Amino acid sequence: MDYFHEFFPHEAQQETVVYHASNESFLPEGYYAFLESYCSNPNCDCKTVLIQIEPQSRRNPIDFDRSARPTAVIKYGWEKPFSKKNPMIHADAPESSLALIALKLFQEYVEANSHYLTNLNKHYSMMKKIDPDKMSSPTLSSIEKEPKMGRNDLCICGSGKKFKKCCLNK
Repeated sequence: MDYFHEFFPHEAQQETVVYHASNESFLPEGYYAFLESYCSNPNCDCKTVLIQIEPQSRRNPIDFDRSARPTAVIKYGWEKPFSKKNPMIHADAPESSLALIALKLFQEYVEANSHYLTNLNKHYSMMKKIDPDKMSSPTLSSIEKEPKMGRNDLCICGSGKKFKKCCLNK
């Protein structure tokens, strides 16, 4: 998974969601950025995004403390309907005590702002056009050579599917 803002800082500056938490939100008051990361595998079409909700000192969406633990990391398939598993707290991410509150606020934001889904789809398309050699995550060839990846393990692309049903034969 690679961060959208690392490849497209100008667009991220304009289009990254910055949520202002007030006293009634149950999050500590302040600004929180919804930082997007997308699958780096050019052969995968999972249409899933990881949203890392990061507290900020200012209203600048790409100005955050990289050493701080995120408030939440949310896995979201924007073309799928809401369910118990979509969106959800990403299982492999460190979870803060405020993660479930952040997830609820994220769901409310998505329901209230239909343009956000359009932006996610646009950002996904932009990320898929990047040269795979510039991506930081493993490419398909390195995934296939990884001896620890079993056929029944969850796919490294983050789709939530088993490796054998996702990227194994692509």
